[in-house]
Amino acid sequence: MFSISEAELYARHITKPETPLLREVRETTTRELAYDTMLSGPLVGSLLRLLVGISGARNVLEVGTFTGYATLQMALALPAGGIIRTCESNEKYAGIARRFFERYREEGGETEIRILPGLAMDTIRDQVLSSSRDPQSGADDTSYPVREQKPGALDFIFLDADKEHYPDYYEMLLPELRPGGLMVI
Repeated sequence: MFSISEAELYARHITKPETPLLREVRETTTRELAYDTMLSGPLVGSLLRLLVGISGARNVLEVGTFTGYATLQMALALPAGGIIRTCESNEKYAGIARRFFERYREEGGETEIRILPGLAMDTIRDQVLSSSRDPQSGADDTSYPVREQKPGALDFIFLDADKEHYPDYYEMLLPELRPGGLMVI
């Protein structure tokens, strides 16, 4: 039987190495913030990347961006034209993430990444579940709805913030998940 440390060692051995950009996100998080324990890290990020890839996801919702490490891991698994909308209420964290999302685009990343500001529960109610907004209205990225007025449009949901409200997110978002989609909590 494997111990946790042996299992982790094995997982690290078979996991793809971090890209230079991902490594820089991790190092920047450690350097610029007094704590980095909220960062998903290489193993969790690699698992998310694998799950997004094998699920065939094209439309991802992430609750809790932090500095963008997991977001970028998932973006690397999405096909061209894929989109990730990620909720982050802390402007300092979102600012760090934006820097790296811009670099990702400059380096040829083909997944669209949009940060939805504000408290995640409110943002989801107002922007994810809202079918009254017109995505062609010229509104900025922060008001673009996640779905195009139809339920079941999300392929993959990653809940990683506001943990005390996970049951509420689950109930609210499950109808928005397409049949066969994945919700990682």
